[in-house]
Amino acid sequence: MTASRYLALTAIGLALLLSACAAQQRTAPELADEGTCRASVASYKCKLEHDLAGGYPFSLESAR
Repeated sequence: MTASRYLALTAIGLALLLSACAAQQRTAPELADEGTCRASVASYKCKLEHDLAGGYPFSLESAR
């Protein structure tokens, strides 16, 4: 094979790899309810996604 074929195959492989990686990522934040976020191990991450999705505001530090 010539160098140009290797370059073309490398470019195609890189494009396939990048498209596979992009397909694995979520594009929209997840809207969860307050109870789910409080019970979650990563409650602050859950709350951030809730806020980014446009959910109603709540505080994780509020008294129960």
